[in-house]
Amino acid sequence: IRLAGDVTQLTDSQQITLLALIREALSNVREHSSAESVQITISSAPTGVRAQVTDDGCGFDPETTLVSAARAGRLGLVGMHERVRMLGGLTRIDSRPGGPTVISATLPPWPSDQP
Repeated sequence: IRLAGDVTQLTDSQQITLLALIREALSNVREHSSAESVQITISSAPTGVRAQVTDDGCGFDPETTLVSAARAGRLGLVGMHERVRMLGGLTRIDSRPGGPTVISATLPPWPSDQP
């Protein structure tokens, strides 16, 4: 795990969203990837926050996996995208059969409710 920047300034919504994304990514690594290692990076800057989960597992085709998972009622990856989108951010899944898999999310800076 690598942290960079002042992550204490994240809003509750940002923290919950990033935790949910990382939790879902790690669950997928455990259940599907056969990975030997996982790296989690969170960096915060005045321009926003970025989180990335990278594993060295078997990889997958993101497009076909998202469609088949949604049809089967497994919405973890879709939920990941939606949580981030609701805060004005973007999620990206980079993978291919043979691996690796990189799941990244960026969230814009959020106005603080503190004076």
